[in-house]
Amino acid sequence: MVEGKRYEIIFTRSAILRYQNEVYPYLNSNFGRNRVFEIDFEIFEKIETLEYQPHRSSREKTFVDDPKEVRFLLYRASRNFELKILFFVDELTKKVTVTDFFPTRMNPTRMKS
Repeated sequence: MVEGKRYEIIFTRSAILRYQNEVYPYLNSNFGRNRVFEIDFEIFEKIETLEYQPHRSSREKTFVDDPKEVRFLLYRASRNFELKILFFVDELTKKVTVTDFFPTRMNPTRMKS
């Protein structure tokens, strides 16, 4: 990868809590242990790509009037699990702030794999 501007990635407390209290428990109850580790790794690996390319994602339409230009990455592990990773970029401080993990598709009736 070409070295360029590197952005620091930070997580809001609410984003961490949502991940710990909603997303991770869902993964544990609907996927096998090895798959949970893979998904968890893939989600954070996807977030790490923002260090060098924070503007490659789409703007979140529900926050179109927000001056922070909230953007999102979409992570899809299966047809029953899809996650929006919401964040904004601060050009002055060269920081990407992950503000939420928003489950767009979770099937609570799915049996453990």
